[in-house]
Amino acid sequence: MFAAVVVQPRVNRLANIALSIIYALTIIAGTIGEWNYYILGSVIEVALLALIVYYAWTWPKPAPPASTSDSQIGSLPRHS
Repeated sequence: MFAAVVVQPRVNRLANIALSIIYALTIIAGTIGEWNYYILGSVIEVALLALIVYYAWTWPKPAPPASTSDSQIGSLPRHS
């Protein structure tokens, strides 16, 4: 959680994608030869990791900050 606040958005996105994929692969490798109960839990966990990758991949990029120079302030539309 701390890294998500401190790290730049681009680095955070890449870290979420890379670490989720790596962790999913270790979960899949760990379920080989396990009981069905553990396989079901692993399938759920991999599905949730896939959602993390999807949201990190499709998360909108931040828009550049709008300029607030004095010349633009006077040209804003007024609502009555």
